[in-house]
Amino acid sequence: MQNDNYNNTGDPLVDWVMSHVSEFEQWRDENFKESWGEFYRAWRGIYKESDKARQSERSRLIPPDLSQAIEVAVADIEEAAFGRKNWIDIEDDIKDETPEKALVQQLLEDYELDKVQDGMAESILHGAVYGTAIGKVVVKEKSFKFPTENGIEESKEIRVVFEPVDPNNFVIDPAATTIDEALGCAQIIIKPIHGIKAKQESGVYYKGELGACNDDMVSQLDGLQRPQNTEGMCKIVEWHGLVPKVLLKKKTGSVADLPDSPEMVEAIVTIANETFRLKAVENPFLMKDRSFIAYQHDKIPNSFFGRGIAEKGWHPHKALEAEMRGRIDAMAFSIHPMVAMDASKVPRGEKFTIFPGKTILTNGNPAEAIQPLKFNPPDLASFKATNDYERMTQMATGSMDSAAGGAISSRNNTASGMSMILQGAIKRSKRTMRNAEQNFLDEWVRKSAWRYMQFAPERYPSMDLKFKVHSTMGLLAREFEQGQITQLLNTTPPGSPTYLMLMKSFYENSTLTTKEEMLELLEQQLQSSLQPQPDPKAEFDAKKLELEALRSEADANKKNAEGQLATAKIDLVDADILKITEDLERKEFDSVSQATHNTTVHNHSKAS
Repeated sequence: MQNDNYNNTGDPLVDWVMSHVSEFEQWRDENFKESWGEFYRAWRGIYKESDKARQSERSRLIPPDLSQAIEVAVADIEEAAFGRKNWIDIEDDIKDETPEKALVQQLLEDYELDKVQDGMAESILHGAVYGTAIGKVVVKEKSFKFPTENGIEESKEIRVVFEPVDPNNFVIDPAATTIDEALGCAQIIIKPIHGIKAKQESGVYYKGELGACNDDMVSQLDGLQRPQNTEGMCKIVEWHGLVPKVLLKKKTGSVADLPDSPEMVEAIVTIANETFRLKAVENPFLMKDRSFIAYQHDKIPNSFFGRGIAEKGWHPHKALEAEMRGRIDAMAFSIHPMVAMDASKVPRGEKFTIFPGKTILTNGNPAEAIQPLKFNPPDLASFKATNDYERMTQMATGSMDSAAGGAISSRNNTASGMSMILQGAIKRSKRTMRNAEQNFLDEWVRKSAWRYMQFAPERYPSMDLKFKVHSTMGLLAREFEQGQITQLLNTTPPGSPTYLMLMKSFYENSTLTTKEEMLELLEQQLQSSLQPQPDPKAEFDAKKLELEALRSEADANKKNAEGQLATAKIDLVDADILKITEDLERKEFDSVSQATHNTTVHNHSKAS
């Protein structure tokens, strides 16, 4: 079915795509445009005449409760998503340096260089305001310049960048609940025409007349004026989804010529100003996946678009707004001076105004002609009611740390009561974070890795990996968790594995600059403490047996030592006896020798 807002162009593919885009756009605007505009203005603090609660309302005050709730929720999700330095890893969590680990580190470095976190933060903000966060995975060639000895050199690299998509600039099949199951989806955006023409000259887009961008094609956010001149603008519609295959090469004819069930293929079609085909190709990506990712801040069953912080807190916010504006209007009557006057006693033509030092002329007694008119000030109960409206906003959004003042709910004056409130807020925050992690962060990591493997294989070799996102807790949950861990540490023996695990959790939730080093050290201590420890009784028995064996050995050694001593003494006595025997034999020999000598001398003398 073709929408009445779209006219045929003569290009059957353009007609086919734009008929669906126009239909999808009309459905989106009828269901969401008015409420999204109100949410945006409440977040920005922009006043619009149609936002009056009553026709006589004069005050333009916009209370900041909803804006604060949105910002708190966004900050909580950002901290939970990117609180860690290494916020992605592979499924098996290998600790050693492997090619898989190197690829993950390369991804993180590229994300940092291309400011992926900044783009995701913008999409998360869209999710909090409108209920649905949408992002686009874009492959582009980037130029990098760097100084050298010979001057400035330039290198080009394929980069996969994240582009946030405003839900106001996105349309999807109304029957679909996810991007993959839709017939198709499209991004509708206004871009400078000179950039489109430059891509035509470079061969990225087909050459030809782009047509005119009229005022009706340019949508603007509430609070901003529509551009006066649209000559330098070009409306771009980029379709990602199924199209009849026969239309990709066909540029003339009619959609009516298509068969009842044409062959459909995944394609990317870019159209300028709703009339000119800039580019039309079959899906060029390796996995044939679509380039858009999205998650709902708060899920709505059977719907692609979700519920955001603004929608959840809208009604108490409007009640608070009406209360405060009404009070300020009433204060104007009670604060600013007013008078009642007898018109017959005022000189003809007198313009009656009041200011200090003015002389007022009356025909007769001024006390009879002029009388001060004073209204009572606003009721104090009206001002106290604003506390209830703030409490309701907090209850609806779950973005505050308390759901009621201490004077209203006595449980908020106790630690246990505040703990119960914090637990509820933390559960809601984790629920939203689970949506973001599974449907947004995981999808982005997988699709960006696939595109890097396809278009930059020298840096990203193809491999089958299962990535996982290391999301942490938000700020509120983190503070609450740290308090619980501190209490548990006081009841756990220091040095035990449980104590070390609690310390590890404490550092994981902290924002210390040395967190990574401390976690590595604690992991080593934890692994050492988890090694099997010997049984103390068995160890005692073993030591006892070892001691007894040593004593037996000592006794045996002692006996051996005594025997060796006796032997040594016998050997010593034998040596003494031998020495004495030798001395006696020598003396006997000497005596015999002397006697012989004496006899010889005597005989010789006698002979002489």
